[in-house]
Amino acid sequence: MTEWLNAHFGADAATYLSLLVGVLALFGIGGGVTYRIRQQNNIKQKAKKTEGDVNQAGRDINQTTNVYHTSNESAEDPVKKKQDEHDLKIIDQILELLPYEDTTQWVEQSYLSGIRQDVCLNIEKAEKFSGEKYRLFNTEVNGAKDAFLDAMTAYVDSTLPFMSVDYPNRKPVMLSLPHDWKSKSVESEANFRFHQQNVRETSGVMIARYEDFVRTFKAHGFISDKL
Repeated sequence: MTEWLNAHFGADAATYLSLLVGVLALFGIGGGVTYRIRQQNNIKQKAKKTEGDVNQAGRDINQTTNVYHTSNESAEDPVKKKQDEHDLKIIDQILELLPYEDTTQWVEQSYLSGIRQDVCLNIEKAEKFSGEKYRLFNTEVNGAKDAFLDAMTAYVDSTLPFMSVDYPNRKPVMLSLPHDWKSKSVESEANFRFHQQNVRETSGVMIARYEDFVRTFKAHGFISDKL
């Protein structure tokens, strides 16, 4: 080929042809190299994505396993189970002695119309739950219980100088307000208003503490059939 070109077109044409062939070969190789690099990059990207997906899946599995392990561990802990049973028993006893709706309704309106004597007596009896024998293992629920008991004591104390039984033979026996104080003198009426406001405030605090006690033990998974 080169001899034929040299014979018909001279050395320059042959040189140019050789140069052209070299350039084409170079571009062909370069294209192949570029394609292989791009292909390798795609493989690497796919590998990274796959690795990322696997890692994410691994994290998801670990998270699921951890949650399951934690709840399973709590459920299978015999000591924790006994502690929860002890706490729930005391919670049930409080709710049984002081039924939520009945107690809160009577306490709420007591500063206006008095309170049933048996409800007030049950509130006094509930003070026993502040003793060491009735301490709960769950510290948050125990704190809410003690705050509730403190509020009950304050409420009972506010009723003592203010309410009394006017009609012991009438059922249910009521602790009534001394409405006659209002007509005796200005000083006597002021005394009535003072004690009435005191009962109103302590009753509001007691109800709020009862609600908080219920919210707290529910939040910790205690379910009582007394509520």
